[in-house]
Amino acid sequence: PDPGSLRLLDANPAARLLAPVVRMGNVGRTIKDFAPHLLGTELMDHFAATIETRQPRDWIANGPGPDGREMTYHVQCFAPKERFLGVLFEDITQRRWMEERLRNNVAELERSNRDLDEFAYVASHDLKSPLQDIRSLATWIAEDIGDDMPAGSAQHLTRLRDRIGRMEQLLDDLLEYSRTGRGDTASE
Repeated sequence: PDPGSLRLLDANPAARLLAPVVRMGNVGRTIKDFAPHLLGTELMDHFAATIETRQPRDWIANGPGPDGREMTYHVQCFAPKERFLGVLFEDITQRRWMEERLRNNVAELERSNRDLDEFAYVASHDLKSPLQDIRSLATWIAEDIGDDMPAGSAQHLTRLRDRIGRMEQLLDDLLEYSRTGRGDTASE
């Protein structure tokens, strides 16, 4: 009933390296003898619950590593038989750090994609406005000159309108391309 009375029977070499409280000199001693600072902690609560229910438990814990730096562990404990407790712990410090980096990179990528979408929309809209003005000017010139327009000038205005249309299509395609692969479209 008292997890502090648990006696350390053995520890593998990796545990001896990772956990300062599991040093060779502590084998055969009780937790309250070699690690009284652990009494009353969440660790002891998990140990007591596992002993009482005989149900395995696992959790994430932070604690000092062999060099004193803060580390993150995945801890599992189980009761293989009455009055015995097995404890496994894995150093997941690096994995947690990488997960955090990944979350930050994903957030940055999402922000960058939003900025790109906004830029493509603004650029497309802002570039289409002068094209509309040029189209209007070409129409007004054609109306002002009317039937007196030389054939060569009429041909130039036709090319101008054609190029305005191609530029508008290019801007629409650019905007569509910037959105490709985003949203709820299904892959095919």
